[in-house]
Amino acid sequence: NFGPQGVTNAAFDLAAGNPVTCAGTLREPGFLKCVATAKLGKEVRGVCGAAYEPGKIEAGSARPADFDAFWDAAVRRLDAEVPADARAERLDAFCNEKHECFRVSFATFDNLRVYGFLSVPKGAGPFPVEVNVPGAGPGVVAPNTGMADRGFIYLVMNVHPFEPAADAEAQKALYAEQDKRLQALYGAPRYCQAGAASRETYFYYRVILGINRAVNWLAARPDADKTRFGYGGTSQGGGFGFILCGLNKNFTKGVIHVPAITDLLGFQKGRDSGWPKLVEGVRPEDKDAATRVAPYFDGAHF
Repeated sequence: NFGPQGVTNAAFDLAAGNPVTCAGTLREPGFLKCVATAKLGKEVRGVCGAAYEPGKIEAGSARPADFDAFWDAAVRRLDAEVPADARAERLDAFCNEKHECFRVSFATFDNLRVYGFLSVPKGAGPFPVEVNVPGAGPGVVAPNTGMADRGFIYLVMNVHPFEPAADAEAQKALYAEQDKRLQALYGAPRYCQAGAASRETYFYYRVILGINRAVNWLAARPDADKTRFGYGGTSQGGGFGFILCGLNKNFTKGVIHVPAITDLLGFQKGRDSGWPKLVEGVRPEDKDAATRVAPYFDGAHF
């Protein structure tokens, strides 16, 4: 069931019989995963899965009773205490007769900012909108001009609260420095597990609120089509799709692929937890606190 519990294990001699069948079943809603490894000079691995009533799968954690109240209060407090200080810097090198591009940033708690890139088609609009948060890793260093050329206002927002570097290699260096700093501070191996002993110190808390603010700013633009206001993202960006489409009422649709930051306490149901395996990745002394914090950031509850 995509976890540590094996259903069956078998070895086959493909020279003696081919094809072969390996069968198993589940007694509860979930996914049955089959991993096949063949020795063909080198080792070749294949994975397939089958769903058992996936609509009835229960999240690894219950939705906190104060989930909505917690996030609504956080949004209100940020607006009350920290001016948005929206900044948009035109990037001449990426602009042409079809589109304009900007580096954007917005203030969030603790004197931090969230950063991203905006691409806008030339013309009066209104244009359909797509928002994106990248998958896990260093993030992006340039705007997506292809979406603007297809007629979309496109906003991509990094999760890292440092200004994007001039190129990918420099961005990787800043990313590595951040992980090193957060490891020293919280003892977690990666940014996505840092600070999880408290809701307000968990890495994603200030980032979520800052990006939510960026979405509101985007929706207020006169050239944004409020009836076609979408989100698309994968992995970390898929998790942010659940988060932002739940938190922000401007979205009219979302396309979410292999979402991370979801079912963070899957281990409580005997299956793998969703990336980044938050509780499994923190210091032993922080595990109880992280178990209480994780449901507030779980895509399943947004």
